[in-house]
Amino acid sequence: MAQETHLRLTPQQTNILGLRLKLELAQGIIELGGRTSIVRSICGISKASALQLHREIWGENPKAGMLPSDPDWLVKTPRNCVHSSIFYRIYTTLSACPDYSKAEIYLAAYRLYLD
Repeated sequence: MAQETHLRLTPQQTNILGLRLKLELAQGIIELGGRTSIVRSICGISKASALQLHREIWGENPKAGMLPSDPDWLVKTPRNCVHSSIFYRIYTTLSACPDYSKAEIYLAAYRLYLD
């Protein structure tokens, strides 16, 4: 049985099919461990929607702490720098294809990075 969602829509979110795609991409990123601030930035959804989606997927609030987009995270250890460089190279290579949204490219790049 499908799980009922209580995701709130704002009046600006009138394109239901566009919103559905954004939420599917956000779900994919969250399921792979993406932070809500990254999801918000990449998918263009509200903070409340990203937090609620995270709680519905994981059953708890998102973790706090440094994000990979934080410059301090990058320089904290050489290992972080290597991992961020690998992901960024995959992302920039995939970004050359204009047929996909930023969120679709991000999700595909992260899946390739995990492989």
